[in-house]
Amino acid sequence: MDIQENKLYKYNILISELKKKIFAGEFNPEGKLPTERQLAETFGYSRITIRSAMQQLKEEGIIEQTRRRGTFVSNKPYIPASKPVIKKLKIGCVCVQTDYPLEIDPYYSQIFLGFYKAQIRFPAFKHEIIPVKPSEKILDCLAERNHDLSTYDGYIFINYQPSDKEIMLMQNKGIKFVVMGEMKGMRRVPMVDMDNFEGTYMAARHLIDIGRKRPLLMYFNHEPWTERRLSGFRSALADGGIAPEQAVEQPIKPKDSKGTLAALNVILRKSPAIDSVIVCEDWAALWAVDAIKKKKLRIPEDIAMIVYDTFPWILAGIKPKLTSITQSFARMAEVSAEMIVNLCSSQGADVPIIIIKPELKIRESTLIK
Repeated sequence: MDIQENKLYKYNILISELKKKIFAGEFNPEGKLPTERQLAETFGYSRITIRSAMQQLKEEGIIEQTRRRGTFVSNKPYIPASKPVIKKLKIGCVCVQTDYPLEIDPYYSQIFLGFYKAQIRFPAFKHEIIPVKPSEKILDCLAERNHDLSTYDGYIFINYQPSDKEIMLMQNKGIKFVVMGEMKGMRRVPMVDMDNFEGTYMAARHLIDIGRKRPLLMYFNHEPWTERRLSGFRSALADGGIAPEQAVEQPIKPKDSKGTLAALNVILRKSPAIDSVIVCEDWAALWAVDAIKKKKLRIPEDIAMIVYDTFPWILAGIKPKLTSITQSFARMAEVSAEMIVNLCSSQGADVPIIIIKPELKIRESTLIK
């Protein structure tokens, strides 16, 4: 782990700890948070780091800051002295493990935020995290815990593709489940996903609208959503009057800095040159900015840039600030929780599918003064 990643790792730990204390109500019954100085003393970080963390929590809608009153938890719900007795649903949230611990992983931290919010909105929803290894099956994971599928009232699968065997078993046992993210194959299951077609379509159309005619798309290959993102990109080109041969599509691998930089440097040397780029990964966006600047090219004057799936704590220090396609994974988790609660309380045969649209946030990397 290099110095930059190590700093981000520690920063994610701070964000995670702040969120835990906020959602547990540890700071103050009225929802007021300590001052920056007090938080710095509590967590052992500088006030600059604390201020940056608080800004991120503000951007995520978790806290509100006013000049004289201080910092408060946003929309803190009123909790009556006596709560009605509600049957809790025990929901197993199956999470495929990544390189980072789940509680500080940038993607999962947003998912867990959505689940915390869901617990406030839907009292019946009580989730339990079930981490699985990338090659592990949920049936084997449960067996290791002396559990079976019936241990939980329902399941939410996150970055996990349940097999046909697992789906049939759950259906035969009457166990409800929701898949977060697109399923491979043609099987129709209850699903909540982001609109991957619309994301790349919006990004490419924005570049075309500001006069860019030779865009580059850098994307992950071999993912369930790959074809939809490619289709959105190509449709935007067609609608904007850009011929396919004017654009470049470059597959990249996750966290492959050498491969990503090598491919980008080859593209930057070609003529006619690209005038814009959409990067579908945060770390790859960092590397792309560095490669473009080393070629003495300016962003956005020479190359306009858009990043897909931006996480603010990764990209906060990049200059210029990057225009982004932002996906609300917290909202995705909230919708998934609501769906599983509804499914568990219904005997209907409907197979709900909800697609959430991403948001284009225009910043300096596509704005020429």
